[in-house]
Amino acid sequence: MEKITYTFADGKTAEIEVTEAFKEEYRKLDEDFKKNEAKFRWRQRKKDASLEKLQAEKGLDFQDGAASVEEQVLDTEFVAKFMELLTEQQAIVFQKVYIEDKTMRSAAEEMKISLMAVQKHISWIQKKYLKNFLE
Repeated sequence: MEKITYTFADGKTAEIEVTEAFKEEYRKLDEDFKKNEAKFRWRQRKKDASLEKLQAEKGLDFQDGAASVEEQVLDTEFVAKFMELLTEQQAIVFQKVYIEDKTMRSAAEEMKISLMAVQKHISWIQKKYLKNFLE
């Protein structure tokens, strides 16, 4: 038999005699509890230092980096206009890589084409963009 120091819910502490297996499980539970407490304290510190807290306590107003509705409409119109210049395959690659933010490799796998083919489509897409919108 082994002894452990146990703290009851009312705050009293006592030494209790337990089996070795129970002591080992109790030790693991105690370690997990301490790790979780440390994580909670870390998250609480991060939350206490957050922008939301500064805004609430100090009245600071930070600019929102999100695009406005007007900017989103312009972006949508631009994308639609640009996609009209692309071939069907290029439009699919553009959609997957630039709009859906997928990797070239995953786009190639979904389209059942080689990675090299996707890279060539990207190259042509970039050339069309440069030719039609930056010259």
